[in-house]
Amino acid sequence: MKTALFTFLCLFTPVLWAVQEEESETPTFDWQTGPIVRLANYATLDLNKRFVFLNGDETRRLMALYGNPPTNQECGLVASAEDPYGWFVCFEFDKVGYVKDSDRDEIDADSILDDYKKGSKASNKHREEMGMPPLNIIGWKVKPNYDVATNNLEWCLEFESEGEPVLNHNIKILGREGVMNAVLVCDPEIFDSALAETREVLKDFHYVEGKRYADFVKGDKIAEYGLTALVAGGAVAVAAKSGILGKLLKPILIGLAAVGAFLKNFIKRLFGRGDEDAT
Repeated sequence: MKTALFTFLCLFTPVLWAVQEEESETPTFDWQTGPIVRLANYATLDLNKRFVFLNGDETRRLMALYGNPPTNQECGLVASAEDPYGWFVCFEFDKVGYVKDSDRDEIDADSILDDYKKGSKASNKHREEMGMPPLNIIGWKVKPNYDVATNNLEWCLEFESEGEPVLNHNIKILGREGVMNAVLVCDPEIFDSALAETREVLKDFHYVEGKRYADFVKGDKIAEYGLTALVAGGAVAVAAKSGILGKLLKPILIGLAAVGAFLKNFIKRLFGRGDEDAT
């Protein structure tokens, strides 16, 4: 059986619930074209004709329709104009304050990965008790890297479950008031091309004047954690310094599995794409 697996950013988001409701007709959405589209009041994107856009309201409607409770952080969604349902990138802004990048040269990818793997053992034991297949961490597909010029933090973790690959790719764009998170959803078979398209979109991402990372002034709200914490899961990673990250990863990885299951059902139900039996 060919299973649709999905790549997405924001590993540490709230668990998503798939609703069990009768399907009616395929929903439609108000796809917009560029050149300039707004991500709420935080940023703009300069889109060429190859991409289409949903605003924050439409993005929330799409998510809510299939059981993903809106976070009220949704700012918009970008997809391919040629095939809007082949892949898409959802933008959410987390108003955590100004994230200092002073630890940019201190991100220990190997240490973070070790903590992830230790935590996954407890997670998989709990998953077994729940009758769920194990979710095993393979390693970094892309090690954490920070671009000082763009203030973008990017990494990708590779997982395996029942012989199937699961990729978790993340790009976080630092701003004056917080972090813009991009969530890429696609079939892993087109991951490389979808990621290339995503990076092209982000080349024309611009915070509005006054909200750029460089616009920080003394007295602004400062986030309680830095880049290492963003890689390890926001505030959860702060616990890594006190040696308890492994304990906290148990519910986090359980949440990841729920997110993955939701996305698989979400795409199949929304766009009529089911699994194909290989006989």
